[in-house]
Amino acid sequence: MICGFSVPFTFVVISLLYKFTGNIAFYKNAGYFYGYSNVLVYLASISFFIMFLDMDIKNTFFVKVINFFAPAVFGVYLIHDNRFLRPVMWNFISPENHLENAFGILFMVGVILAVFIICSLIGRSRQLLFKPLFNSKKFNNVCQKTESFIPVAVNKLNKATDRFLN
Repeated sequence: MICGFSVPFTFVVISLLYKFTGNIAFYKNAGYFYGYSNVLVYLASISFFIMFLDMDIKNTFFVKVINFFAPAVFGVYLIHDNRFLRPVMWNFISPENHLENAFGILFMVGVILAVFIICSLIGRSRQLLFKPLFNSKKFNNVCQKTESFIPVAVNKLNKATDRFLN
């Protein structure tokens, strides 16, 4: 569980170091500590997974909130980490403009929550929009035909490439 809080803790420490020293290098190099390929992020991910694995939530309100947002979490990741949207989003938010503000950390927490909620609502809207399509018999028939066709096509392609290479 301690590893799970290492990434946000690192962000807070880096923000405070920048605030008290005024050295922008702390902010600019912060990605070394919580970039996607950093060991701390892997440890935090595993820790959070283990922490929530056996958690038993009895409060029905929290269960409903979790069940509402859970199906949209992967969509949140895909939307906010999109290579076209990411620069636009971070240029609009400009977190470096809020580092010197006394409420800079609170602002960033608010931004994180806002991005998560907005992307979740987009993902849930997409699910509701396409639900009739996914439940239709015609769509299911097309999916079944495609699923049966793909192995045959891959097999033919493998045979053709084998003949070409040999």
